[in-house]
Amino acid sequence: MRRNDEEYQIQKAFFQRVALEKNRHPILNLLHASSNGARVGRTTAGKLKATGLIPGVWDVHWPIARFGYHSLWMEFKSSTGKLSKEQKEFGKLLRLEGNAIFVVRDWQTAWYAVTKYGLEKQVGFLTFHCPELD
Repeated sequence: MRRNDEEYQIQKAFFQRVALEKNRHPILNLLHASSNGARVGRTTAGKLKATGLIPGVWDVHWPIARFGYHSLWMEFKSSTGKLSKEQKEFGKLLRLEGNAIFVVRDWQTAWYAVTKYGLEKQVGFLTFHCPELD
């Protein structure tokens, strides 16, 4: 399986879990994905760029404030995937501006972060340090 395929499968499984919980937790309706990383033709890529799509935007955003953070951002990576230069720069800016950030390598970790951050509202033991940015 190619790395991108693995990332796709992880993110897809995560959003399948989210879909199962939306009726019980309507706040999950604010959780959304970026179209960065999608394979598109040159014309469509130009249109997306012209309308504000920039490289490095992380995969998933949940614009809810918790624990002094403005929102939660997650970047999905395969078991061996690394952040691009643009993703590192974007992540550093997110952190600097008071956002909780996670690089996740499986859907269960992503769901755990969402659960603790926004559903159970228990984040004391979670660390938002992101070693991939160092």
